[in-house]
Amino acid sequence: MPKTLPIGWSTAVLQDKFDFTKKPRGLRIGDYPEIPFVPMELVPQGSLYFSRFNLKSPDEISSGTYFEPNDLLLSKITPSFENGKQGIIHKLPTPFGIATTEVIPIKGREDESHILFLAFYLVKDDVRKWMAGKMEGSTGRQRLPSNLVKNL
Repeated sequence: MPKTLPIGWSTAVLQDKFDFTKKPRGLRIGDYPEIPFVPMELVPQGSLYFSRFNLKSPDEISSGTYFEPNDLLLSKITPSFENGKQGIIHKLPTPFGIATTEVIPIKGREDESHILFLAFYLVKDDVRKWMAGKMEGSTGRQRLPSNLVKNL
């Protein structure tokens, strides 16, 4: 039986329907006394949402990935990606947070895409296996290319 889309649905490239969160120009994290920081061990596996983060002073954060509330944090490094580590964090004490550099933050567009649909799609076994087969880098330290996710 051929696979068909529901009436009114269409296929699209991910980057045409979702945004990849970037740090705004001019934002100085030093203006905040504490920043929510999400290390890889706090990105959930098998849960859709999470609320745990560490509060760090800006001086304690030497690198990281900027994200905003309601972004999907998709792990991009092996074995975290293969294990399904991803999650959405709703509330933060600041307008943004910083996560490990090993995640890709993605947000839905109002009236155009829904982050929950993407979250469920990205944990589908066939999708995750296909994407894992496209990871790049040396054995044990492979990463999911951002362009692969954007062009999914």
